[in-house]
Amino acid sequence: MRQRWSDYARTGHGDNQELIRQLHEAPGCDSEFRFTLLEALHMGITKPEAEARESYWKVALGSRRFGMTRNRAIG
Repeated sequence: MRQRWSDYARTGHGDNQELIRQLHEAPGCDSEFRFTLLEALHMGITKPEAEARESYWKVALGSRRFGMTRNRAIG
């Protein structure tokens, strides 16, 4: 997970297809985006556990249907 967020910081889109589309249509619009940490997970959490928590939040917030959750990997 940390690697993916590092990719967001490095690229501005982290391979998120919706963000890539938005940035292509409106260059510089990434300065208007806001990110929020929803839950801090302990360092010993397994990858499947972390992905399950991420999936939970995507469902709880409707980000798959209404947000910009268009990642190639986890979705």
